[in-house]
Formats: sequence, structure tokens, C-alpha cells
Amino acid sequence: MSPHSCSTSGCTLDHHHNHDSQNDSLNTLKRFLDNLFLSHQKSTHGSSSFSPSQKADLMHYFQDLLDNKTEKNESDDDEHEVLSHKNCLVGHTQIIEYLKSQVPPPYDPSQQTQHRFPSSSLSFDSYTPTNTVEVDAYLYSDDQIDQFVDDGLLSRWYCLDCKSRNVKYLNMISHSMGSEDLHALIQTINQYLGCEKKKSVLIDVGSRLGGVMWEAFFSLKHVDTIIGIEIEDKYVKLQRDVINKFGFNKKGQKKHIDIVHDDVLNQKDLFERFKERYIVLFHNVFEWFVNDDEAHQSAWRKMRQFLSRKGTIIVSCPPLKQSLKDAHMKNSDAFVDSWVKETFVMQLDEGDGENMDDSGAVAFYEVK
Repeated sequence: MSPHSCSTSGCTLDHHHNHDSQNDSLNTLKRFLDNLFLSHQKSTHGSSSFSPSQKADLMHYFQDLLDNKTEKNESDDDEHEVLSHKNCLVGHTQIIEYLKSQVPPPYDPSQQTQHRFPSSSLSFDSYTPTNTVEVDAYLYSDDQIDQFVDDGLLSRWYCLDCKSRNVKYLNMISHSMGSEDLHALIQTINQYLGCEKKKSVLIDVGSRLGGVMWEAFFSLKHVDTIIGIEIEDKYVKLQRDVINKFGFNKKGQKKHIDIVHDDVLNQKDLFERFKERYIVLFHNVFEWFVNDDEAHQSAWRKMRQFLSRKGTIIVSCPPLKQSLKDAHMKNSDAFVDSWVKETFVMQLDEGDGENMDDSGAVAFYEVK
């Protein structure tokens, strides 16, 4: 049994413990009141001003107080998760400022030579190093990008033929979601799961700067285990630095974050380790980070083998059918339909309406 399973059992034990504690409190209160009334009768030579009905009323009053406290305790987990989001923005701001101090800004030339481009993709076939700039949406808002442009540090345009007036918008891409989109996504998952108390494990494939994990830690309900899978050394180090610096895995905390430093295609055992339901997120994982169409198709075939447990929730941006069409897979729709059922599609506002990549459709699926 996984540690996560033990946690679920522990919730049941805590529930019974609440009622036992309530009974103990009532018994203690009853003994206290009996002694109080007896002492009062002795001091007044038997002429107590407290009647039996008043004593009963007082007991009922404290009974109501304890009932209310018990009801509050039973909802503590959910209330804590909701209330903790009041600190979510502050938490993200602190993490973002720290990460900015560790990662070169988007106008640094080194940042624009470290990513590969899809070799063939219907969605990104026109994207090249010449006409594309990467700006991490988790770290930088549209307003901050505008400030970079105003300061002359970053351009939104490139010249088509080196003449000043024949220019075109640069494509701006991000391999991370912005904090507002992350919040919208996690709240949508909360709504999708509804009021059920079933525990789940969240896995973010290609966790990069960890934005999904931090947001899930702050505000995702019914998930205690959060796992990021990241292949690049520098991002793994940054994630672990954030976990240590901001105390995400302090002893005694209910939620915890694990980092798996590996290619997801090597991690079949991870998707069999937990008995809880899996929620697995993919955000442009294979679109930009595999070598060619054959590798792209092969990656999804392998993920289908890994994610075969009925009821597993897959959250993908772009939607699976779009991703596989981009990889020119034959019979891609049949491949997806025989594996999962699409249950919901949300639209994230990932673009600024001008030149920011606007492929913000996020699809929810359940494995059949």
C-alpha cells in the first residue's frame, strides 16, 4: 500500500476520532457541571438557585457548541484548501521573483537559442528561430512584456526584407502557463471533480519551472501527492531549489511534491505505483520536444500503454486529436476515441490578441 493510501485511511480514523473527542468533552463537561452544582448547593446550604432544567439547558448549549465545532473540523480540509488560496498570489509572486533571479530574461540572446522547433507541425509549421521569441508566461505578464518593448529590450516585430516598413509580428511562444491561467485550470479541475472525496495523484509531465505544481499545492483539492516529471537538469535543480527555499515539503504537511528527473517515456512504473486515481497534465510536451513526427506518434502510443487504467484523467493542451494531427498520424481520431472519452474542453486566454501564441484549448479526458 502506498503512503497516499495510508493517508486516505487516516482521514477515516480522524473522522471517528472527532466523535470520540466530542463524547469525551461532553463527559468532562457533565462531571464539571455536577461538581459545580454540588459545590454551589453546599455553599448555599442546599438552596441552590440553579434548577435541573437550567442545568439541562446549559448542557444543551455546550452540546450545540461542540456539534458546530465538530462540523467545522470535518470540513477543515476543504476550508483550508480554499482559504489557502488567499495566499496563493503572494506565494506565486515570491516564487516568480526568485526564479527570475535564477533564469536569464527573455531578451537575453542565450534564452532564444536553447529550444528546438517542431520539424513538421500543422500548428507550428511556420515557426522558426527568425520569427519566434520565447517568453515564459509564468514569469512575465503581458504588461511586463510591454515594458520590455517600451524600454527597447525586446521587440514584437521582425523585418521581412531588411527594409524598415516591411515588418511583421514576431510569434511569441511560452512553454509555461501564466499564473492566472494556472489558477483557472486548477479551479476547473476542482469543479470537474465536484464534491467527491476520492483522492487523486497529480502528475505534471514536463514540469519545467513548476508552476502547475505550486498552484496545485496551493489550491487543488483532494490531491496530496503532486509529481513533476522533468528531463532537463537545469529545471529539475530550479524546482528542487524552490521546494527547499519555500518549504513545500515540511514535515507534518499533508501535501507533498516529488520531482522525477527523467524522460516520461521511461516512467511506466510511476503510473502503476499508486492505487489512487491519476490526473495527468500535458502542456505542449511532445509538440516541441521530440525530434520528428515518428517520435511524436511513438510517444503517444507509449503513453496510451502507460495510461490504461480506467478512470484516469488526462488534461492536454493542445487536445489529443490536434496533437496527433500535427504529428500526421493516420487514423488519429480513431486512436484517441478508442482510448479515452473527451469530457470537457476549456479555453485559456494564453494570447494577448496580437502576436502571443493563442493555442489555449485544454481538453479533459477519461480513460475508457
